[in-house]
Amino acid sequence: MARPHLLLLVALVAGTISSPTSTSLQAQAPAGGAAAPAVLKGTLERINVRGKSLEGNLMKESVEPEVSIYLPPSYNTDRARRYPVVYLLHGYTNTDLGYFGPEGRQLHVIAERVFAANPAKEMILVMPNCMNAYGGCMYSNSVTAGDWEGYIAEDLVAYMDSHYRTLANRASRGLGGHSMGGYGTLRIAMKRPDVFSSIYALSSCCLNEGTVRPPRDGAPSAAESVKTMDEARGNRAAQGTLARAAAWAPNPSNPPFYLDLPTKNGEVQPGVAVKWAANSPVAMLDQYVANLKKYKAIALDIGLQDNLITSNQVFIEGLKRHGVAHTFQTYEGDHGNRIPQRLEEHVLPFFSQHLTFDAVAPSISWRPQASASPTPVPPGVAKPSTADAAAIAEVLAVERAMEAAVVRQDTAFLERVLAPTFVFTHGDGWVNGGAPLKVDTKATWIEWVKRQPAPYWYRDLDHVQVELHGDVAITVGRYFYQPRVANQVTANHQHVWFERVYARRNGQWQHLSHRTVKGPLPTAPSGS
Repeated sequence: MARPHLLLLVALVAGTISSPTSTSLQAQAPAGGAAAPAVLKGTLERINVRGKSLEGNLMKESVEPEVSIYLPPSYNTDRARRYPVVYLLHGYTNTDLGYFGPEGRQLHVIAERVFAANPAKEMILVMPNCMNAYGGCMYSNSVTAGDWEGYIAEDLVAYMDSHYRTLANRASRGLGGHSMGGYGTLRIAMKRPDVFSSIYALSSCCLNEGTVRPPRDGAPSAAESVKTMDEARGNRAAQGTLARAAAWAPNPSNPPFYLDLPTKNGEVQPGVAVKWAANSPVAMLDQYVANLKKYKAIALDIGLQDNLITSNQVFIEGLKRHGVAHTFQTYEGDHGNRIPQRLEEHVLPFFSQHLTFDAVAPSISWRPQASASPTPVPPGVAKPSTADAAAIAEVLAVERAMEAAVVRQDTAFLERVLAPTFVFTHGDGWVNGGAPLKVDTKATWIEWVKRQPAPYWYRDLDHVQVELHGDVAITVGRYFYQPRVANQVTANHQHVWFERVYARRNGQWQHLSHRTVKGPLPTAPSGS
């Protein structure tokens, strides 16, 4: 029975899906026989990372996908070092184990070889598992298959930055993938230049879904014949169409699959076909030119014997037409047989060349000298008892730790120290009956702290004193700081005078409020 296919619809991984007339999707071919386990100098982990973006997906797929994480050799020995992260996306009918599993492409072994030979610097590699009942998530945003765009660019990035020693800025994040993963790379990159700075798409599929054709014999497609999820699982003839429909034409009012197919009774459904076309990077390109021009580096490649080469060339022509800087390479090979070699010789060196590996601030010629107050309590306050002096020392220690946490974006520490009702009043306009610059809650202040680039190069406390009232402490003083803009020292040194309130609860000091009583003010070598 003939089945529908899409003009210029491109594959997801190597080896065409079993279908007499379809050239649209390709399934992942085995990477080769199992090899003896390699002895790693680095660390390979496979964990589950929950994603809010995936919650409520109508396919009821896991909201905690497996994620393979490779940490380079120095990660466990150089504890002060932070690393760029490359997020990699696998292809259709594949999983993260196709690259990091014992019978996969052994990307962790390739990485160690590349790092040791020094054509690439050490970095963290991350690959989520987006396999689902239809063979792959398409890395799209769908109520049916889940918001995988958000999961990659927000949930997974946030998890890595909060649980591993990453360089938590876009300049140190790369995104790449093969086949369906190449499609996902380009799709996500178009929308999220705020998260990633360099991308590499290998043998990308699904770049030009512009024309849906009906079956040649007018019969219903294989996907139309499937009536239950159990029938869909493992049905290669139908899965490719179902995977794309779940991603690009979700319909929450159409159970049990909650999607619309591009054909019905063998006839093309124009309202659905246009949705498929709209999800093609060739069609999306015109809308996202400005975003693509924000990337430091864009690379694409494909084998000369890959049947996806035409759609890749159409996309490249679009990049050229709009003046989007990029590199495009072709090589002798099909859809999958050269991928390990490309990863070793091109992909990892590409990210090593274009990502930022050093988050140390540029040389600062001058920095204000902060110092402790001659007395830990304000003038007119009696000398503290031994017990009170110990409590004051605890509060000052929390103050210093909190400033350090803000600079290094340690939001987990701030979550513990800031009270649920914490309020941060910025600016001194309120002192004279005016309005403050801004008032933050705990949630909005933490959101500010974790923004990219990181907000501060430094924050140093100066002349802080503590007024203790049992389990309540009021601190007064100032801190010097220097704002950080796009990882460059472009702003002047500044300082603010503040008043803060702490309360001791269950033996721990919690920060209740901060008020800026003077400032922000410029700080110069000649004085304050």
